Amino acid sequence: MKTNLIHQPIRLLATLLALASLSNTSLAVDYHATNYQSLQNDLTLAAADGANDNIYLAAGPNSTTNFYTGNFNYSTAQNYSLTIQGEPGTSNTQIVIDGGGLGRDMNLANTGTGNFTVRSLTFLRNTGNGNYGSLRIAGGTGSTLLVDTCNFITGGGVGIGLEISSGQNTTVTNCFAIGNRSNVGYGVQIQNVAGNISVGNCNISSNNGCGLFITGAGTISTVGNSFDGNVGAVSASSSGSITFVNNTILGNGAGASLSGGPVVVSGNVFTGNAGGSLAGWVGGCNASSSSLLVLSNNVFANNTGGYASYTTYPSAASVSGNSVVMTLNTFNNNASGNTVSCSSSSSAVITGNTFQGNTPSAYNGTVGASLYCGSYATVCGNAFRGNSGGSGAGLYCATSANVSSNTFVGNTASGSGGAAYFSAGQPVISANFVIQNLAANSGGGIFASASIVQLTDNLVVNNSQTGSSYQGGGIYVNPTANLTMINNTVTGNTTTGSGGGLAVSVSGTVEILNVYNNIIWGNSASGNGSDVWLAGTGSKKTFLYNDVDSMYGVWDIAANLLDVAPAFFDPVNGDYHLQSTSTCLNAGTNGAPSLPLTDLDGNSRTNSAGHVDMGCYEFNNSSFHPADVNQDGVITSTEYINYGNAWLNNQTWSTGPNPILDDYVTRAGYLQNQGGTYHNTGAGAPLNWQPGTH
Repeated sequence: MKTNLIHQPIRLLATLLALASLSNTSLAVDYHATNYQSLQNDLTLAAADGANDNIYLAAGPNSTTNFYTGNFNYSTAQNYSLTIQGEPGTSNTQIVIDGGGLGRDMNLANTGTGNFTVRSLTFLRNTGNGNYGSLRIAGGTGSTLLVDTCNFITGGGVGIGLEISSGQNTTVTNCFAIGNRSNVGYGVQIQNVAGNISVGNCNISSNNGCGLFITGAGTISTVGNSFDGNVGAVSASSSGSITFVNNTILGNGAGASLSGGPVVVSGNVFTGNAGGSLAGWVGGCNASSSSLLVLSNNVFANNTGGYASYTTYPSAASVSGNSVVMTLNTFNNNASGNTVSCSSSSSAVITGNTFQGNTPSAYNGTVGASLYCGSYATVCGNAFRGNSGGSGAGLYCATSANVSSNTFVGNTASGSGGAAYFSAGQPVISANFVIQNLAANSGGGIFASASIVQLTDNLVVNNSQTGSSYQGGGIYVNPTANLTMINNTVTGNTTTGSGGGLAVSVSGTVEILNVYNNIIWGNSASGNGSDVWLAGTGSKKTFLYNDVDSMYGVWDIAANLLDVAPAFFDPVNGDYHLQSTSTCLNAGTNGAPSLPLTDLDGNSRTNSAGHVDMGCYEFNNSSFHPADVNQDGVITSTEYINYGNAWLNNQTWSTGPNPILDDYVTRAGYLQNQGGTYHNTGAGAPLNWQPGTH
């Protein structure tokens, strides 16, 4: 108390000097608080001194922790800034402010334009009310708020950690907001901020409710934070943009809920979150945008959904917007609901994502997919491996979609469509690898019941269907208008029902079927049609220029058919290119409707003579290895070194594929080591390039 009395004349003198110099708005007044009463005295004086103020709080004797217990208040309408921080050389653990269970630890309010900075302090969350923040800041129009390197920790009581209730711009950085899941209180709550909100490099953990709760009208940026063990990690909404980047969301009752204008969710890790712990929340991320939504380079692992709906409460992510881009994300071992639900009022582009080991549960006995598309989507270049769920364990499209260049391997459906399920619209399904998938009902690989179905250049191999009353070990199609199936390879598929390779069910009298240039051979069925099964009347059913053995059902015209072993290059090791001796070479027709321009490798569908092969691969033994720049059939040491350096430095190459693939570099080195001279056998790249000349 003596210390306080000694300092009072100094404080009064500072106040008088400030009042005498009101015209000098740059004048700053420093205060130095040592105990709870001197802290409140300084706040009261600063609120009226007409100057920018700095209040420094002292640690205890010998730099021990100093507890400031009380309900401290600052209220003004002046346009001056206030900074509260520890004395130089003190840490935030040496200065603790405690509300004593009787109210907010500290309340700072300014209806003017003055700015607030609070730095390097610890606040006990002991307000006595779960709706009160241990530190509350209410800024005025135009005010900027900064909270830096502060701790908001549970003291056995209740209360929000940090509460921002108004202001123009807000930054919260390098803070800890640690709660107790048994007590009420958000970690950080920010509302009614008109401009920019930035939360960065904070640890927000174990809060009962949201770790971080934000509503605003401007931009929201949440970068580099850790959200661990909260009932809900994040809820952020704004009519402006939201950026959610490089955060870790671990073991929360639910993940992140983001709603705004443009929304970017990138580089985050969502692990072990359980949407079921907070009603209506997604385990990983629920993001919606009124314009563009981007979900990129995130990892979602071991999350669970909210169970109530397969579309709204998936385990990993629910994304929606006027335009959606979802790229280069990884979804591993997520469970319940769908893994991802995606919808867009304009377009959705889903590329380069990996879905592996997810167990999406069936909803109403049907949908349970790793990726559910509720609106038109382009699904390209994704990998679906080892997922198990309801119908469409890999992919479920509820409307038209362009599905191309994806890999579906080892997915298992308790319903139909082990790899993919198409329930409506006009799906275009092209250049996909559909391998070793399983369905209990129809379509071990692909199930499509839609108006117009187009299947081109797909490799459908070793899929199975186990229900004896169902059809389609490889593919099941029920088109209500048109089926166009051109240049697919369907082999090694099995069913305990009918149609080991392909099953087509025609329900009406208007359907038009065009099946051309396919290899549907070497499949098996316990029922009818080991390779092809057909039922129904339709309008016109055409089956031309196909390689097929066992067929069941009557086509209007079935002609120019082969019944020979296709002579695949190495089917045991998964290479279904055709050998140079295959009867299927040049046996297709370039008069097929909607003939694709390229094959599954991206090579031209017709050779130099204009002929077309059967199946998904066009025989090609003329292409050169990309490292062979002058295309002379020799890879020199210089060419190999240049190619290897481009690969090491992530550079593009004049001839694809780009990015350069590891096994292409390895093959170039092998060929160069064997003398450099090589030839093309026509098998799958890069093993098609063999040492020596023809």
